[in-house]
Amino acid sequence: MAHNDTPTVLYQRLDQWTDGDKLAKTLHHRTCPLIAAVPYHDQDPTDLTLLARRFNHVCDIVRLQWDAQRAFNQAAGNQYITPGTIRAWRPDGRSRYWRPMEGDDIPSLIHGFLGCDNTSVSSTPARMPRADDTQPMRQMRERVREQKRELERLRALVPDPDQWSVDWRERLDYMVRYRWLQRIPAAEKPSRPLPAQWRYADSFEQWPHSADRWKTVDVMVEVLLGLDTCSFARGTHPLRAGTGANMPTRTWHGLPVQRTSISRMPSAPRLGYVVDNGTVVFLDVTVHDDLLL
Repeated sequence: MAHNDTPTVLYQRLDQWTDGDKLAKTLHHRTCPLIAAVPYHDQDPTDLTLLARRFNHVCDIVRLQWDAQRAFNQAAGNQYITPGTIRAWRPDGRSRYWRPMEGDDIPSLIHGFLGCDNTSVSSTPARMPRADDTQPMRQMRERVREQKRELERLRALVPDPDQWSVDWRERLDYMVRYRWLQRIPAAEKPSRPLPAQWRYADSFEQWPHSADRWKTVDVMVEVLLGLDTCSFARGTHPLRAGTGANMPTRTWHGLPVQRTSISRMPSAPRLGYVVDNGTVVFLDVTVHDDLLL
C-alpha cells in the first residue's frame, strides 16, 4: 500500500466577507497560532502547502481572498494584512508580518517568531529573540528614531500654509511645490519635474479634517510625478460604483476616477483624481467609497 504523507489538514481558503470578519474577531481569544496570507495578482507570498506541512496541527493557516481580506482588515484594526504579505499571530495576541523577498526562508522566520514547530504544541509559545537584535542593528534603529524625531521637529518649523495665500487653490499649489522641493533630491529634479499645471475640483476645498494636509500633499506630489501607480502602499486603482470587480468604474464628467491611499491603514482617507487630457484633476479626499459621481 502506498504511503500518503499529505497532511490531514492543509491551509484554508476564505472567500466570503463573513469568513474574513469572523476570523478577525477571533484574534484576541485564540488558543493556537494563526498564519494568514493574501495573494498578490493571484500569486501567494510563499508556498502555502509547504508551510502547512511545516506547521500542521499546530497553526491555523488561511489564504484570504479579496472580499474576505477586506472584511478581515475592517475588523482587525491595526493588525491588518495586505496583498503579497503573510502575517502570523501568537495566542498572546502579538503578531508580525512579512513581505517575502526572493531567498527568504519564510517557514523558519515564522517558526522563530511563534516558537513552535510540527512536533511541539504550546498554548503560550516562548518568545524568541529577534534575529537582528545585535548592537549594530540596535544602533541603526535608534538612528532611525532620531531621524524621525528630527523630521517632526523640522515639520513643526514650516510656516502655517493658511498664511501663504487667501485663495485655497493657490495655497495648495504652494504646498505641492514646497513638498516637491523637500522630497526630490537636487540631482533628480531635472528628471522628475512637476507638470506645468494641475487642477482641483470645487469639492477638493472641503477635504475631511481627519486627513492630514501634509500627508495628503505628499500623495498629490506622487500622483503628479506618476509615482503612485508603481507604489504598492498607495494601491492606486479605478474607483468602482460598488463592491465587486464587475461593478462599473465611477466617472467624473466621463473620466474614470482613480483612488489612491494616503496611508496603509485600512480606514485611512483616500485621494480621488482623474486625468483630463494629460492634466491631473484632484477631486476629493474621502474615508469611504462614496466619492464623486
